Amino acid sequence: MSPEFLLITHQIAPQAGQSEQVILGIGDDAALLPHNDQYEQVVAMDTLVAGRHFLHEQAAFDVGWKSLAVNLSDLASMGSVPQFALLSLSLPPDLERKAWVTGFMQGWQALADTTGIVLVGGDTTSSPVLSITVTVIGKRPAASRRMLRQSACMGDDLWVSGSIGSAGLALTLQTAGQHIPDSLAQALHRPIPRLALGQALLPWVNAAMDISDGLLADLSHLLRASGDLGATLDWHSIPMQADVRDWAEKVPYLPLTSGDDYELLFTAPVCMRDQIQTCAVASNTPVTRIGQITAQQPIQVMKDAEAIPLPSQLGFDHFTSHKHHKILA
Repeated sequence: MSPEFLLITHQIAPQAGQSEQVILGIGDDAALLPHNDQYEQVVAMDTLVAGRHFLHEQAAFDVGWKSLAVNLSDLASMGSVPQFALLSLSLPPDLERKAWVTGFMQGWQALADTTGIVLVGGDTTSSPVLSITVTVIGKRPAASRRMLRQSACMGDDLWVSGSIGSAGLALTLQTAGQHIPDSLAQALHRPIPRLALGQALLPWVNAAMDISDGLLADLSHLLRASGDLGATLDWHSIPMQADVRDWAEKVPYLPLTSGDDYELLFTAPVCMRDQIQTCAVASNTPVTRIGQITAQQPIQVMKDAEAIPLPSQLGFDHFTSHKHHKILA
């Protein structure tokens, strides 16, 4: 277990208050709270710090978009409909000027307008480091099955939406001062939360989460939560843009550990394959079956009938990843 998750599970969660009013508390992409007979409330929060989650020179518009997108991705993994958001901005003195905040809010609202979420409050303060904390609130049908990290079953198909590794390659190119193709730049700066897909998948999926720290790292969290299961993945089946696959030819695990994908990772019984594809068409979101859940750890990634060597750290971790962003290239 990573230092970040040890901190959460061993130090924070045991000290948290307990209540019968909480359906699902600490440990998943979002909390589930009772609302009424028809709906459950879904609440998630993330913090983005300059130099850690995005580059200092990043355009304000892109920072605004991404700060909302990464939170909406958590709602998507729970199959929920976005409703409200709270925003806290801690701004260095040089960013308190009108232009940066205006650009940030334009990026935020550009995504908010497409998803129906409404900003209803928050806080602003001065700080030596730019930090952005967002809380999002959504709703999901109370009668529907819950797509939780802990619900994967042995024999389930393993699926992902979209493509993997595009943001990781974009960051590698950016830090090297090289040109970034538009498709890669969008993945890094303006990810699209898979809200429609998450809502469509609710009746058919066992377990789900969004991919933020890297495909392998987040898969390991899902497997651990589901009782220390394992998984076998087919490297050739994992969806990647052509540039990303070329990037990974020498080090095949790079796209699987680089993070910032904000795609959905989910498991479903084999008998649900047709329904999953129908959900993909209905939500206009590509999905790919990349492997299967097995009885025991570890994760194996097979390439040309051989398991590729994997690093000891499978993705980004706030307390061991010393680079400035979610990339382990």
